[in-house]
Amino acid sequence: MKYPKELVHKLGAKAGILMYVAQELPDIPQMPMVVKMPDESIDDFLKRVEEKNIDWPVLFRSSAAAELDGYEGDFPSIFLDRCNESDRVIEVIEFIENSPKGLKQSHLPDKINVIAVQESPSRFYGTFIKHPNQDEFYILSARKSSDPILKSTFEYRPDGGVEERDGTLHKDLEEVKEELEKIVKWHDKIVSLPLMDNSWTYQIEFGICPEYLFQVRAFKPVVKADFKVEKKEEIGNPLVIGATPKEGINVRIERNLCYAADRGEVINPNNEPSCLFDALRYRARDAHLLRNLQANLFFQAVGLLAHDDIKAMRRAQVSALYSDYGSMPEYVRKLPQDTWINIVSDGERIDIRKL
Repeated sequence: MKYPKELVHKLGAKAGILMYVAQELPDIPQMPMVVKMPDESIDDFLKRVEEKNIDWPVLFRSSAAAELDGYEGDFPSIFLDRCNESDRVIEVIEFIENSPKGLKQSHLPDKINVIAVQESPSRFYGTFIKHPNQDEFYILSARKSSDPILKSTFEYRPDGGVEERDGTLHKDLEEVKEELEKIVKWHDKIVSLPLMDNSWTYQIEFGICPEYLFQVRAFKPVVKADFKVEKKEEIGNPLVIGATPKEGINVRIERNLCYAADRGEVINPNNEPSCLFDALRYRARDAHLLRNLQANLFFQAVGLLAHDDIKAMRRAQVSALYSDYGSMPEYVRKLPQDTWINIVSDGERIDIRKL
Protein backbone atom coordinates (compact mmCIF):
# COMPACT_ATOMS: atom_id res chain seq x y z
CA MET A 1 0.00 0.00 0.00
CA LYS A 2 1.22 3.48 -0.87
CA TYR A 3 1.18 6.15 1.86
CA PRO A 4 3.24 9.19 2.97
CA LYS A 5 5.94 7.03 4.53
CA GLU A 6 8.19 9.74 5.94
CA LEU A 7 5.36 11.42 7.83
CA VAL A 8 3.70 8.17 8.94
CA HIS A 9 6.93 6.62 10.22
CA LYS A 10 7.77 9.81 12.09
CA LEU A 11 4.35 10.88 13.41
CA GLY A 12 2.28 7.70 13.22
CA ALA A 13 -0.50 6.94 10.75
CA LYS A 14 -3.20 9.13 12.25
CA ALA A 15 -1.13 12.30 12.51
CA GLY A 16 1.09 11.59 9.50
CA ILE A 17 -1.76 11.27 7.02
CA LEU A 18 -3.61 14.26 8.50
CA MET A 19 -0.45 16.37 8.17
CA TYR A 20 -0.01 15.25 4.58
CA VAL A 21 -3.61 16.11 3.71
CA ALA A 22 -3.24 19.50 5.42
CA GLN A 23 -0.16 20.24 3.28
CA GLU A 24 -1.74 19.15 0.01
CA LEU A 25 -5.40 20.08 0.55
CA PRO A 26 -5.56 23.12 2.85
CA ASP A 27 -9.17 23.68 1.75
CA ILE A 28 -10.23 20.64 3.83
CA PRO A 29 -10.48 22.08 7.37
CA GLN A 30 -8.74 20.46 10.34
CA MET A 31 -8.58 21.40 14.01
CA PRO A 32 -5.18 22.61 15.29
CA MET A 33 -3.05 19.79 16.69
CA VAL A 34 0.40 19.06 18.11
CA VAL A 35 2.13 15.66 18.03
CA LYS A 36 4.35 14.34 20.83
CA MET A 37 6.96 11.77 19.88
CA PRO A 38 8.20 9.29 22.51
CA ASP A 39 11.56 11.01 23.01
CA GLU A 40 10.00 14.42 23.79
CA SER A 41 9.33 15.39 27.39
CA ILE A 42 5.74 15.98 28.44
CA ASP A 43 6.63 19.51 29.62
CA ASP A 44 8.00 20.43 26.20
CA PHE A 45 4.97 18.88 24.53
CA LEU A 46 2.53 20.88 26.64
CA LYS A 47 4.49 24.07 25.97
CA ARG A 48 4.04 23.49 22.25
CA VAL A 49 0.33 22.87 22.81
CA GLU A 50 0.10 26.24 24.55
CA GLU A 51 2.16 27.98 21.84
CA LYS A 52 -0.21 26.56 19.21
CA ASN A 53 -3.08 28.30 21.07
CA ILE A 54 -4.96 25.03 21.43
CA ASP A 55 -7.85 25.75 23.77
CA TRP A 56 -9.43 23.35 26.22
CA PRO A 57 -11.22 20.92 26.07
CA VAL A 58 -8.45 18.92 24.38
CA LEU A 59 -8.64 15.47 22.84
CA PHE A 60 -5.52 13.37 23.38
CA ARG A 61 -5.23 10.69 20.68
CA SER A 62 -2.89 7.88 19.77
CA SER A 63 -0.89 7.97 16.55
CA ALA A 64 0.88 4.72 15.69
CA ALA A 65 2.16 3.46 12.35
CA ALA A 66 0.16 0.27 13.06
CA GLU A 67 -3.06 2.30 12.71
CA LEU A 68 -2.43 2.64 8.98
CA ASP A 69 -5.01 -0.06 8.21
CA GLY A 70 -6.22 -1.40 11.54
CA TYR A 71 -6.28 -1.23 15.33
CA GLU A 72 -9.53 0.77 15.43
CA GLY A 73 -10.30 1.49 19.07
CA ASP A 74 -7.34 -0.51 20.37
CA PHE A 75 -5.32 2.55 21.33
CA PRO A 76 -7.10 5.08 23.58
CA SER A 77 -8.38 8.58 22.90
CA ILE A 78 -9.26 10.69 25.94
CA PHE A 79 -10.98 14.09 26.28
CA LEU A 80 -9.91 16.41 29.08
CA ASP A 81 -12.14 19.37 29.87
CA ARG A 82 -9.55 21.56 31.58
CA CYS A 83 -5.81 21.85 32.14
CA ASN A 84 -5.76 22.78 35.86
CA GLU A 85 -5.17 19.19 36.99
CA SER A 86 -1.61 18.72 35.75
CA ASP A 87 -1.25 15.26 37.27
CA ARG A 88 -4.27 14.06 35.31
CA VAL A 89 -2.92 15.52 32.05
CA ILE A 90 0.41 13.75 32.56
CA GLU A 91 -1.37 10.52 33.47
CA VAL A 92 -3.45 10.60 30.26
CA ILE A 93 -0.46 11.32 28.02
CA GLU A 94 1.59 8.52 29.59
CA PHE A 95 -1.34 6.11 29.39
CA ILE A 96 -1.78 6.67 25.65
CA GLU A 97 1.96 6.70 24.99
CA ASN A 98 2.44 3.33 26.71
CA SER A 99 -0.79 1.71 25.48
CA PRO A 100 0.90 -0.76 23.06
CA LYS A 101 2.24 -2.68 26.07
CA GLY A 102 -1.32 -3.60 27.06
CA LEU A 103 -1.91 -5.30 23.71
CA LYS A 104 1.07 -7.62 24.28
CA GLN A 105 1.97 -7.88 20.60
CA SER A 106 5.66 -8.24 19.92
CA HIS A 107 5.67 -6.26 16.65
CA LEU A 108 4.34 -3.10 18.32
CA PRO A 109 6.72 -0.50 19.79
CA ASP A 110 6.78 0.07 23.54
CA LYS A 111 5.66 3.67 23.05
CA ILE A 112 3.68 5.56 20.41
CA ASN A 113 3.07 9.18 19.51
CA VAL A 114 0.37 11.24 21.22
CA ILE A 115 -1.74 13.91 19.50
CA ALA A 116 -3.22 16.89 21.31
CA VAL A 117 -6.04 18.38 19.25
CA GLN A 118 -8.55 21.06 20.09
CA GLU A 119 -12.13 19.85 20.43
CA SER A 120 -14.13 20.44 17.28
CA PRO A 121 -17.15 22.77 17.46
CA SER A 122 -18.96 20.48 14.99
CA ARG A 123 -22.55 19.73 15.96
CA PHE A 124 -22.33 16.27 14.37
CA TYR A 125 -19.55 13.70 14.26
CA GLY A 126 -19.37 10.83 11.82
CA THR A 127 -17.48 8.48 9.57
CA PHE A 128 -17.87 7.09 6.06
CA ILE A 129 -16.39 4.51 3.73
CA LYS A 130 -16.35 4.23 -0.02
CA HIS A 131 -17.60 0.85 -1.20
CA PRO A 132 -14.65 -1.21 -2.48
CA ASN A 133 -16.66 -3.12 -5.10
CA GLN A 134 -19.33 -0.72 -6.38
CA ASP A 135 -18.71 2.49 -8.31
CA GLU A 136 -19.34 5.78 -6.48
CA PHE A 137 -21.23 4.19 -3.57
CA TYR A 138 -20.64 5.43 -0.02
CA ILE A 139 -21.90 4.34 3.39
CA LEU A 140 -21.99 7.06 6.05
CA SER A 141 -22.83 7.38 9.72
CA ALA A 142 -23.43 10.55 11.73
CA ARG A 143 -24.39 11.33 15.32
CA LYS A 144 -25.19 14.47 17.26
CA SER A 145 -22.11 15.51 19.25
CA SER A 146 -24.20 16.74 22.19
CA ASP A 147 -26.42 13.63 22.28
CA PRO A 148 -24.81 10.48 20.79
CA ILE A 149 -28.10 8.57 21.03
CA LEU A 150 -29.28 10.66 18.07
CA LYS A 151 -27.55 9.01 15.11
CA SER A 152 -28.31 7.73 11.62
CA THR A 153 -26.72 5.67 8.87
CA PHE A 154 -26.86 6.79 5.24
CA GLU A 155 -26.05 5.71 1.71
CA TYR A 156 -24.84 8.02 -1.04
CA ARG A 157 -24.79 7.63 -4.81
CA PRO A 158 -24.34 10.64 -7.12
CA ASP A 159 -27.55 9.89 -9.00
CA GLY A 160 -29.66 9.56 -5.86
CA GLY A 161 -27.96 11.77 -3.31
CA VAL A 162 -27.79 10.97 0.40
CA GLU A 163 -30.53 8.65 1.70
CA GLU A 164 -31.04 7.52 5.30
CA ARG A 165 -30.81 3.75 5.92
CA ASP A 166 -31.80 3.82 9.57
CA GLY A 167 -31.56 6.07 12.59
CA THR A 168 -32.95 8.78 14.84
CA LEU A 169 -31.67 12.09 13.43
CA HIS A 170 -35.18 13.04 12.38
CA LYS A 171 -35.19 16.69 13.43
CA ASP A 172 -31.82 17.45 11.81
CA LEU A 173 -32.07 15.00 8.93
CA GLU A 174 -32.18 17.40 5.98
CA GLU A 175 -29.36 19.58 7.31
CA VAL A 176 -27.17 16.52 7.93
CA LYS A 177 -27.88 15.06 4.48
CA GLU A 178 -26.94 18.35 2.83
CA GLU A 179 -23.63 18.50 4.73
CA LEU A 180 -22.81 14.85 4.05
CA GLU A 181 -23.22 15.39 0.32
CA LYS A 182 -20.42 17.98 0.54
CA ILE A 183 -17.88 16.09 2.64
CA VAL A 184 -18.27 12.78 0.80
CA LYS A 185 -16.29 14.42 -2.01
CA TRP A 186 -13.26 14.54 0.28
CA HIS A 187 -12.60 10.85 -0.30
CA ASP A 188 -11.50 10.99 -3.92
CA LYS A 189 -9.63 14.27 -3.44
CA ILE A 190 -7.56 12.67 -0.67
CA VAL A 191 -7.07 9.31 -2.37
CA SER A 192 -5.92 11.04 -5.57
CA LEU A 193 -2.95 12.66 -3.82
CA PRO A 194 0.46 11.46 -5.09
CA LEU A 195 1.42 9.62 -1.89
CA MET A 196 -1.97 7.98 -1.30
CA ASP A 197 -3.08 4.66 -2.80
CA ASN A 198 -6.03 4.87 -5.20
CA SER A 199 -6.17 1.07 -5.40
CA TRP A 200 -7.74 1.17 -1.93
CA THR A 201 -10.91 2.68 -0.52
CA TYR A 202 -10.68 4.58 2.75
CA GLN A 203 -12.58 5.29 5.93
CA ILE A 204 -12.84 8.97 6.77
CA GLU A 205 -13.85 10.39 10.15
CA PHE A 206 -15.25 13.91 10.21
CA GLY A 207 -17.27 16.61 11.87
CA ILE A 208 -19.99 18.66 10.18
CA CYS A 209 -21.78 21.90 11.00
CA PRO A 210 -19.05 23.13 10.73
CA GLU A 211 -16.99 20.60 8.78
CA TYR A 212 -13.61 19.24 9.89
CA LEU A 213 -11.50 16.25 8.93
CA PHE A 214 -10.58 13.99 11.88
CA GLN A 215 -8.93 10.89 10.40
CA VAL A 216 -8.14 8.98 7.19
CA ARG A 217 -7.60 5.22 7.34
CA ALA A 218 -7.33 2.54 4.65
CA PHE A 219 -10.44 0.32 4.51
CA LYS A 220 -10.31 -2.33 1.76
CA PRO A 221 -8.65 -2.76 -1.65
CA VAL A 222 -10.72 -1.92 -4.71
CA VAL A 223 -11.93 -5.21 -6.23
CA LYS A 224 -14.34 -5.34 -9.18
CA ALA A 225 -15.84 -8.76 -9.92
CA ASP A 226 -15.83 -9.98 -13.54
CA PHE A 227 -19.14 -11.81 -13.06
CA LYS A 228 -22.64 -11.10 -11.74
CA VAL A 229 -24.56 -12.98 -9.08
CA GLU A 230 -28.12 -13.61 -10.21
CA LYS A 231 -30.58 -11.33 -8.48
CA LYS A 232 -32.98 -13.13 -6.14
CA GLU A 233 -36.42 -11.87 -5.25
CA GLU A 234 -35.86 -12.07 -1.51
CA ILE A 235 -37.15 -9.74 1.18
CA GLY A 236 -34.38 -7.79 2.85
CA ASN A 237 -31.53 -8.21 0.40
CA PRO A 238 -28.38 -7.47 2.40
CA LEU A 239 -25.79 -4.78 1.97
CA VAL A 240 -22.80 -6.71 0.63
CA ILE A 241 -19.18 -5.64 1.03
CA GLY A 242 -16.42 -7.72 -0.52
CA ALA A 243 -16.15 -9.87 -3.65
CA THR A 244 -15.17 -13.53 -4.00
CA PRO A 245 -13.85 -15.53 -6.95
CA LYS A 246 -16.57 -16.75 -9.32
CA GLU A 247 -16.49 -20.20 -7.70
CA GLY A 248 -16.97 -18.61 -4.28
CA ILE A 249 -15.35 -19.50 -0.98
CA ASN A 250 -16.09 -22.41 1.34
CA VAL A 251 -16.42 -21.46 5.00
CA ARG A 252 -17.64 -22.97 8.25
CA ILE A 253 -20.43 -21.29 10.24
CA GLU A 254 -19.45 -19.98 13.68
CA ARG A 255 -22.37 -18.94 15.89
CA ASN A 256 -22.58 -17.68 19.48
CA LEU A 257 -18.83 -17.35 19.88
CA CYS A 258 -19.19 -15.34 23.07
CA TYR A 259 -20.76 -18.31 24.89
CA ALA A 260 -18.06 -20.69 23.68
CA ALA A 261 -15.39 -18.24 24.81
CA ASP A 262 -17.04 -17.83 28.23
CA ARG A 263 -17.02 -21.62 28.66
CA GLY A 264 -13.33 -21.71 27.85
CA GLU A 265 -13.82 -23.77 24.71
CA VAL A 266 -11.16 -23.82 22.01
CA ILE A 267 -12.72 -22.06 19.01
CA ASN A 268 -11.98 -23.57 15.61
CA PRO A 269 -8.89 -25.50 16.77
CA ASN A 270 -8.00 -26.53 13.20
CA ASN A 271 -8.04 -22.91 12.00
CA GLU A 272 -10.54 -23.67 9.23
CA PRO A 273 -11.90 -20.79 7.10
CA SER A 274 -14.70 -19.29 9.17
CA CYS A 275 -17.94 -17.36 8.70
CA LEU A 276 -19.06 -15.33 11.70
CA PHE A 277 -22.87 -15.50 12.02
CA ASP A 278 -24.23 -13.10 14.65
CA ALA A 279 -25.76 -9.72 15.44
CA LEU A 280 -23.54 -6.92 14.13
CA ARG A 281 -24.60 -4.38 16.71
CA TYR A 282 -23.65 -6.53 19.68
CA ARG A 283 -21.25 -9.20 18.49
CA ALA A 284 -19.05 -7.81 15.69
CA ARG A 285 -16.33 -7.55 18.32
CA ASP A 286 -16.20 -11.38 18.46
CA ALA A 287 -14.49 -11.43 15.06
CA HIS A 288 -11.13 -11.28 16.84
CA LEU A 289 -11.80 -14.78 18.21
CA LEU A 290 -11.51 -16.23 14.69
CA ARG A 291 -7.97 -16.43 13.35
CA ASN A 292 -9.12 -17.42 9.84
CA LEU A 293 -12.14 -15.15 9.38
CA GLN A 294 -13.21 -15.14 5.72
CA ALA A 295 -16.89 -14.10 5.81
CA ASN A 296 -19.49 -12.39 7.98
CA LEU A 297 -23.24 -12.95 8.00
CA PHE A 298 -24.53 -10.17 10.22
CA PHE A 299 -28.09 -9.33 11.21
CA GLN A 300 -29.16 -6.25 13.24
CA ALA A 301 -26.88 -4.32 10.88
CA VAL A 302 -28.02 -0.87 11.97
CA GLY A 303 -25.89 2.03 13.12
CA LEU A 304 -23.07 0.85 10.89
CA LEU A 305 -19.38 1.76 10.95
CA ALA A 306 -18.49 1.41 14.62
CA HIS A 307 -14.86 0.40 15.21
CA ASP A 308 -15.72 -3.29 15.60
CA ASP A 309 -17.83 -3.24 12.41
CA ILE A 310 -14.94 -1.88 10.38
CA LYS A 311 -12.50 -4.39 11.86
CA ALA A 312 -14.73 -7.35 11.05
CA MET A 313 -15.45 -6.18 7.50
CA ARG A 314 -11.82 -5.40 6.75
CA ARG A 315 -10.60 -8.81 7.90
CA ALA A 316 -13.21 -10.83 6.01
CA GLN A 317 -13.24 -11.39 2.28
CA VAL A 318 -16.99 -10.78 2.17
CA SER A 319 -19.65 -9.47 4.56
CA ALA A 320 -23.44 -9.61 4.18
CA LEU A 321 -25.28 -7.09 6.37
CA TYR A 322 -28.98 -7.77 6.99
CA SER A 323 -31.07 -5.12 8.71
CA ASP A 324 -32.64 -7.65 11.09
CA TYR A 325 -32.85 -11.38 11.73
CA GLY A 326 -36.22 -11.69 9.99
CA SER A 327 -34.86 -10.21 6.76
CA MET A 328 -32.50 -13.15 6.35
CA PRO A 329 -33.79 -15.94 4.09
CA GLU A 330 -35.11 -18.78 6.22
CA TYR A 331 -32.51 -21.25 4.97
CA VAL A 332 -29.76 -18.85 6.06
CA ARG A 333 -31.29 -18.24 9.49
CA LYS A 334 -31.38 -22.00 10.12
CA LEU A 335 -27.74 -22.69 9.28
CA PRO A 336 -26.39 -24.43 12.40
CA GLN A 337 -22.97 -24.19 14.01
CA ASP A 338 -20.19 -25.98 12.08
CA THR A 339 -22.18 -26.11 8.82
CA TRP A 340 -20.02 -25.69 5.71
CA ILE A 341 -21.38 -23.27 3.13
CA ASN A 342 -20.26 -21.81 -0.18
CA ILE A 343 -20.53 -18.02 -0.57
CA VAL A 344 -20.35 -16.29 -3.94
CA SER A 345 -20.31 -12.48 -4.00
CA ASP A 346 -19.87 -9.94 -6.78
CA GLY A 347 -19.67 -7.10 -4.25
CA GLU A 348 -23.34 -6.22 -4.70
CA ARG A 349 -25.26 -9.48 -4.39
CA ILE A 350 -24.52 -12.71 -2.61
CA ASP A 351 -25.39 -16.38 -3.10
CA ILE A 352 -25.17 -18.82 -0.18
CA ARG A 353 -25.33 -22.60 -0.61
CA LYS A 354 -25.10 -25.31 2.02
CA LEU A 355 -22.40 -27.86 1.15
